[in-house]
Amino acid sequence: MTSGHLFVNLFKFKLVKKLLNKAPARSSINRPFASKALQSLSKKDLKILIASINSCSPNASSCIINVDASKIRPLLSSLIGSDEAAFRRIPLCSQTQCCNPFHWNAIIKSTNDISSAFAYSTKSDSVQSLQCARRLLSALEEKRPWCFVAYREEMQRVGPILPVKHPSISLSSKRNAHTLETHVAKAFLPPVETSHQNDVILRTRLKINCVLELDSSGAVWIHNSSSHPIFLSSALFAVQNQTVIKIPRFSCYKVFDPSLIIDTTHRVSEPVDHSSFCISFAKGFGDCYIRREIGKCPCWIEVIMNF
Repeated sequence: MTSGHLFVNLFKFKLVKKLLNKAPARSSINRPFASKALQSLSKKDLKILIASINSCSPNASSCIINVDASKIRPLLSSLIGSDEAAFRRIPLCSQTQCCNPFHWNAIIKSTNDISSAFAYSTKSDSVQSLQCARRLLSALEEKRPWCFVAYREEMQRVGPILPVKHPSISLSSKRNAHTLETHVAKAFLPPVETSHQNDVILRTRLKINCVLELDSSGAVWIHNSSSHPIFLSSALFAVQNQTVIKIPRFSCYKVFDPSLIIDTTHRVSEPVDHSSFCISFAKGFGDCYIRREIGKCPCWIEVIMNF
């Protein structure tokens, strides 16, 4: 082995050691296996991985392409503290063989299976859910809004209501020039009004980084690309007494499923509004938090589906 190869291997060894040292203490990572897998990556990919972990942002890192991505991906995800078994690629990334852990979000499931709450669905329910999915997807094909997003700070709406005509839209407060180039539309928060200088709101705005995605089945996913959790509220979950769901950092959740849009009037005391849901950024609300209502949260959005 030449001195050049020795130098490259030594450099890669130092990069691998640096990566392993960055793994969270609670991570269940297999270090010997991790070391071997990381050694299979190129020096360039190892540098990208280190930059990704340092920035904690999917927007600021490139894809890491590997033919064994499906095997390496769970391992690399454990480096950032994610030990989930299922992952979904973020809309910002279009490479199926990418193993950058920040380009794949862990799929979070509800503590209760939502579908079990609707075990008595009828034939008419199935027809209704199919029509709902078709209306959303046809709106997308016809360049019409499939949903509308209203950004609010506490009880005050800030900026205009945003019509969403793209299958995916990224909402962030940071206008980062170095972002992944994609088919994902980008929306930025309205500028801060000088008459509304609330420190909590200003700090929370900086933590907003999420993507709304409409998939081919008509379901809607929320990808939390922030380093902070987000909190979801939907009338659909209220049917099973789970009104607020916490979505951890670098995770995703199916917030809307047309297959669950069924007639619940004969099962609950009041009709259920399936057409909208709300998301609070960084600050929780509900029975377990100081803020009982989402209107008390510093920064949140309301998403209205356009059926």
